Amino acid sequence: MKEGYFLKPIEKNEKKKEIWNDAIIQIDKITDRLGKPIDAGIKDAVVAFIVSGFPVNGSCEGHLEERFGEKVKLRPYVMIGFDEPEQRFVNELEIKKHIAKKYNIKKVGALEENDIAQQEYWRFLSEKDIPETPEYSEHVKKNESLQEELRKILEVFYRNREISRDRRLIIEEIGPAGDFKLTTLMENPKEIQENEVEKYKKQSREEQNEMKDFTLFLKERFFNKE
Repeated sequence: MKEGYFLKPIEKNEKKKEIWNDAIIQIDKITDRLGKPIDAGIKDAVVAFIVSGFPVNGSCEGHLEERFGEKVKLRPYVMIGFDEPEQRFVNELEIKKHIAKKYNIKKVGALEENDIAQQEYWRFLSEKDIPETPEYSEHVKKNESLQEELRKILEVFYRNREISRDRRLIIEEIGPAGDFKLTTLMENPKEIQENEVEKYKKQSREEQNEMKDFTLFLKERFFNKE
């Protein structure tokens, strides 16, 4: 997982507006693996999460785009999770080195590209009952605490709020480390036909607006919280 951006807990003496503006300046420097900046339509949401104490490691404003000659729709989302420890399992690196050597794999990081070696790695962990490191277990707990905190915030946001099912924001868990993302409930279609483009453009705008409303709620919560 790439390194996320996380601000330290806010000091009472600091002005919140300065903290907000500082977060904007810092995320303007962040790019993805392709060198692209954070989507303009999700930037405020990323800032709101960061200043609220949620480490963000991915985002998308939500839109329609073309991939491999097919039109697809992406939901808006913000991915949250602390940076993972270097090793998930006890002696993980040594185990990987041993298996990599057996299969003449020069770099440990390339182990995942060899299906047979990867299968042996997981089989070894299972047969030897290799435990997760204390650091990794603590990491998962920290992410689970973040998820529970966001769940409570969402409950308040949706209290007495009437909204269609398609637009509702939910929490989706990602992988074993406790990472998660806030996104919309409705699943994306696998492919969009030409006569469906306007329909899904409208749905995408509605999803974006719901994320913007929640961003405003999170921002007001940040500035009004003692």
